[in-house]
Amino acid sequence: MDLFRLFLFLLVIEISFSVHFDDFYQWDAPKRERNDIYCPVYCQDEFLTVVNDLSEVDCCNCRAKALWELMQNETFSLQIEYISRRGIAKILPLADKWTFLILKHNMAELRKIPINKCNFPSIVKIDLSGNSITEVGNITCLKNLDTLLLSNNNIRSISNDTFAGLTHLRKIDLSHNEIISMDHHSLSRPELGLFNVNLNNNYLEEIDVSNFVIDKSFCQIRFEENRITKLVNKGNFSLDTNVTYGQGGFVSLKNNRFETFPDFNTLGITDLTLLGKLLHFGFDMRGLYWSCDAHMVPYLNLSMTVMRIYWKDYMNIICQKPPRFKSVEVKQLLADKKLDEFISRLTHDEDCPFKCTCIAQPSQHKTMVNCSNAKLHSLPMVMPQGDFLELDLSHNEIQSVRFHKYLSRTKRLDLSNNIITHITNEALESLPKNGMYLDLRNNTNFRSLNMNFERMKRCDVRFGNKEIDCKCKDTWLPDWLSSETCSWTINEEELTCNTKMGKVKAEELKKDMVCVHDNFLYRLLTIIFSAIILIAVGLFSIFYKFRYEIAILFKRYKKWDRITMANYKFDGYISLHESSLELRQWTLRKLIPELTMSGYRIYCPVQHAEFGRSIDEEVIEKMNASRNIIVMLSMEYVVHDDGSCEADIRNSIEWRHAWNLFRKNKRLRLILINFDQMRTLDADNLQVRAFLRLQKTLDFSNRNHSLVEDIETLLGKPYRQTGLKNGKPKFYNYDLVRNIKKGQKLKKKDVLKD
Repeated sequence: MDLFRLFLFLLVIEISFSVHFDDFYQWDAPKRERNDIYCPVYCQDEFLTVVNDLSEVDCCNCRAKALWELMQNETFSLQIEYISRRGIAKILPLADKWTFLILKHNMAELRKIPINKCNFPSIVKIDLSGNSITEVGNITCLKNLDTLLLSNNNIRSISNDTFAGLTHLRKIDLSHNEIISMDHHSLSRPELGLFNVNLNNNYLEEIDVSNFVIDKSFCQIRFEENRITKLVNKGNFSLDTNVTYGQGGFVSLKNNRFETFPDFNTLGITDLTLLGKLLHFGFDMRGLYWSCDAHMVPYLNLSMTVMRIYWKDYMNIICQKPPRFKSVEVKQLLADKKLDEFISRLTHDEDCPFKCTCIAQPSQHKTMVNCSNAKLHSLPMVMPQGDFLELDLSHNEIQSVRFHKYLSRTKRLDLSNNIITHITNEALESLPKNGMYLDLRNNTNFRSLNMNFERMKRCDVRFGNKEIDCKCKDTWLPDWLSSETCSWTINEEELTCNTKMGKVKAEELKKDMVCVHDNFLYRLLTIIFSAIILIAVGLFSIFYKFRYEIAILFKRYKKWDRITMANYKFDGYISLHESSLELRQWTLRKLIPELTMSGYRIYCPVQHAEFGRSIDEEVIEKMNASRNIIVMLSMEYVVHDDGSCEADIRNSIEWRHAWNLFRKNKRLRLILINFDQMRTLDADNLQVRAFLRLQKTLDFSNRNHSLVEDIETLLGKPYRQTGLKNGKPKFYNYDLVRNIKKGQKLKKKDVLKD
């Protein structure tokens, strides 16, 4: 079969270079890896192309033919045979070899493309319109496929690998199907070279921009009569300024359900002035229920060169909303200079604050927000997008003006008739220096001015007639107040300072009226006291943040005498998350047997737990009877999804009790084995994080292969080998010999077991 394909490929190349047609010439289609496309000779006629405003590429995109279309005597129509009542069929074998094959079977009951299609790699056209096919399936084996016609079927989706590898595919017709979704880049894969795509009369509700902004020339891409309400950019497309898109193409979105003009900024096209230079194709947007509002203005403001791309005669965009523009063409509104009336009322989803009215007017580059008489006690948390905000917050109950990011975009801020007492430094610093208007009139409780007012122009701020309490820090006021001559009269705007010497006009304020000599000692003591407080707060914060680390280090480096007469039943209690199969097998088959062989008595709930017993009761009893606690750290142990499974509950109880014993029992040792080689941030538990941060765990990937020996070292000698320790001679906890009376025989029970 491979030899046959090679022969077929070489034959097509030979034919394409040798044949000649009077009415067609071989066309080197831009960015296509094929040489079997022929264009009508009239596409080279300069008169025809100029009259029709078409370039040679434009003409050939829509009128070119593939070689097989010009050599009908070399084509053969395949026959199929049904092999199942469920619409499954196969292609019948060929008696002779043909250069080009066509598979056509219309108005029938096929539910899939014939199953043995890959056995016929020379298929150039598939026409299975009018069947019941539910999916395109895998057709990547048909490398020579040029035309795919599957209209009037039951196909529901198109993925971005449906047409993968089909370098010769020129035409697709999937109209009148049931397509509800199409992945991004389904039509713009690098190897594809589509000229015509028909997706009319389907159920698409959105289209990804990557499926029509294509970096190759094309003829038509049609999405008519769908349910499209928006364009999306799920493939993160961005406009490349070095690429020309869709030379001479045409995208039809006619008779869909758009209402709002697309926001090309979210579609990866941030510089609208580049549209006319880079997008060399047009749109048909007739039959749409357009709302002629603020969303259209950025595009209506473009130069006429760019406008010509969007507002061609065949578009004829007609407004349906608002009522005053109903049935009026956009071109007429532009001619009548109605651009200022293209406004939009913003919703809460567009960050318009509750109890406020927000109007966007892009022609003036501003957004007006009216929150007057809204009974606000503070500035709203959010504001709509836009570089020119006009905020009316008058007649409210605002006491303090604090920093918000949107203040840097605010050009007009009306805070009159509130009860403002304070404006923060951050809020004033964020306001624009120039072209900003701030109205603070009729705020009787506003008694002091922040020095940051000095960065603003005097005439950009209105205070009204106001008395303020002036202090030494306010000596900047006279220079600032006299820096500009404003349009209002003295009766409308006058600041009066209250000083220790009485009332005086703010313009006449002198330093000696408000300033006294500084007390150096007082300032020094204040600085020292403040520094002490800062250091204390800093140390407390550090100790609190690393409290568990400190507890672990204190326990580790304090020398405790671990030899005791306490009656421990076990040398070690092993806690692990039993859902980890590898950890469970290593613990039960490796660790416990080796420790047992070394004389240690080990309790592990996975192996020794009593069926039906309360987890709390069992954990408390067994841990209290253990000299050491071994915790096998695994991802499952330290990161619980929801804590609902029994293993998570047991581990939570075990760790809580183990930590309490470790903290209270000065001789108990808590040993952590890092089975999954976790890092500090992998653990949810702060105490486990402390062990990991201090590297006070045993690494399971011990390069010296001495993990068990290291565990035994930390466990200490088995309890039965442990004796009493004293500064004087040692007495061990073994009563092996008793006094036997004369003539009395030594019985077995008299020898005590260890």
